[in-house]
Amino acid sequence: MSSERDGGARRRAADPGIGDLPDVIEALPDMIEEFVEDFGRRRGELRELREEIKKARTTVSADRRVLTVTVGPLGELVSLKFNDENYRDLAPTDLADLIVRTVEKAREKAMGKMSETLSPALPRGLDWDAVMNGRLDLADILPENPFESLDLAAFLDRRERDG
Repeated sequence: MSSERDGGARRRAADPGIGDLPDVIEALPDMIEEFVEDFGRRRGELRELREEIKKARTTVSADRRVLTVTVGPLGELVSLKFNDENYRDLAPTDLADLIVRTVEKAREKAMGKMSETLSPALPRGLDWDAVMNGRLDLADILPENPFESLDLAAFLDRRERDG
């Protein structure tokens, strides 16, 4: 019987925080306040990121500088400019091919920028490229058990890393 009591004492001593429960409870209001402040700061950062994304443009010139295309954040064509009259020397199919290749190059570059911009803001383990290329099963983002996502320890760990 005494070995059971000793084992219990050893378990409590080995588990940091159990013996310090009154200290943790006392610190809880400050921890909650810090959590709320961090949450507000992160929301503000995400709003700024949204504005940055909305304004993002990527411009690429075609081989021989015949034309220049500009695409938006997701690679949508925003503008197409012929830089000189040399495009008239191209066969229609060659010109069309040049436009398509240049837009695709700009789209790939824009998507790379988006990946660099968004990756730090995405939840851990979420791959922007997988999302945009359809390789991510969106159902995998949410845990099967919603209570698995309540992870105060992970929040505190992230807070210490970011702080």
